[in-house]
Amino acid sequence: MALSDDPLAWHCDHCDTTIRIADADGKDVQLLGTRPGRSLPCPVCHQALQAAAMDGNYRLDACANCRGLLMDREVFAGAVTAKRRSATTLSVMPKRVSRRQLDRRITCPSCAATMLTDWYYGPGHVVIDRCETCDLLWLDGGELQTIVEAPGPDRLL
Repeated sequence: MALSDDPLAWHCDHCDTTIRIADADGKDVQLLGTRPGRSLPCPVCHQALQAAAMDGNYRLDACANCRGLLMDREVFAGAVTAKRRSATTLSVMPKRVSRRQLDRRITCPSCAATMLTDWYYGPGHVVIDRCETCDLLWLDGGELQTIVEAPGPDRLL
């Protein structure tokens, strides 16, 4: 098997099978390429964000370099709810996050406004960035998985 052009997939030339693998964040994210006429920079590493689909349902933008995710607030809410309800692994107590993470300032890739950096008040001890103008959320690589794996009454395991 060889890594295909899509960095989240392996391709077997023998049987002509492509296998999408979950990235380090534990999400099934399929990169769809850059959006025509809309090239957004990653707010963290400044690489071009790519259009992506998560779990075949949720449309978002993803950074292939740092694995960050940019999504509408409603997409985030739906994805978190669905992923927590369907989790098949035991919950994991998240590590404490440094309060210094609240000091960072990043720019919204869509409108260039400074995003609000604050605690996510759901499970996971995660700091997220939110654009009040665009209603977009930025999650660093690994943060969505931390939220999904955190214990809570809405998680079956």
